[in-house]
Parts: sequence; structure tokens; C-alpha cells
Amino acid sequence: MRRATLVAVEGVLRDIPRMRNARWAREAYIKATLQSGIDSPRIDGGSDRLTGPEALCEGLMLDAEYCELTAVLEVLDSGLSELPEFHLGVLEAVYFQGGSFRKVAAGMGCDKMRVYRALKQALEIMRDPCLKVLLMVEHWRDRCEEREKQELGVSRR
Repeated sequence: MRRATLVAVEGVLRDIPRMRNARWAREAYIKATLQSGIDSPRIDGGSDRLTGPEALCEGLMLDAEYCELTAVLEVLDSGLSELPEFHLGVLEAVYFQGGSFRKVAAGMGCDKMRVYRALKQALEIMRDPCLKVLLMVEHWRDRCEEREKQELGVSRR
């Protein structure tokens, strides 16, 4: 795998836990908004508001960021589901938990070279799913960075 491709794939993989947390937070925000009654979806654009699960479903489907994160995570999760169990464990330990080859190998009861080979194979399997969603992930990163800048600007005032 070319170096630039490897860097892109690794970046997407490292972002998966953050994207999962962001989707969960977005869903919680939408639920809270709906429960407060501030912005409940309306039935066919009329004055009657949706309630309960219908309102939540409609609210989630109307939220572009939630839908984008869901689509990205579905593609990535389908790739992750293709990995053999050992490879998935290595990938999660290295990219999601930040483990070193030595620590992962010790935790899994194998040598460092086996972990390295399994990770290399996992990256090959995950290359296509990661590259499919790369532009959306980069767009999401840009939005997160912009929000952080805005929050810093607001907190300094």
C-alpha cells in the first residue's frame, strides 16, 4: 500500500471512536431537543407535531450530520465485519486503544511479528471502505475543528 494511502486509511481508522461518540452525542442532542418540544417535526408540514418514536425518527433523518455519520460508520462497520476475529482485535487494540505492537502481542499471547502481519492484512481489507468515506470523514473533521475554534472564541469572551 502506498504511503499516502496508508496514512489516509490509518487516519480514518483512528477517527472511528470519535465518530461513534459524535453520532451518539448528536442523537442525544436531537432527543433532548424533541423532548423539550422546541423543534418537533410536523406532520406533512402542517401545524400538528409528531410525537414519540415517529418524531425521533423524523428528527434523526432530517439531521444531515447524524445521517452522514451513520452512513460513514455503516461503510466502516461493514469492512470491520469482514475482518477475522484476531485481525479485528489487533486493529482495535492498535488504532482504537492506542496500543503498541509489543503491548498488543503480550496481551494476545503472541509475538510482535504476528501482530504486525495481522495489522498489515487488516489495513489491506479496510483500505477500500476507508477510501470510500475519506472525503466525508475529512469534511466531518473540518466541521469539528471549526466548532472547536468557535467554542474557544466564545469561552474567551
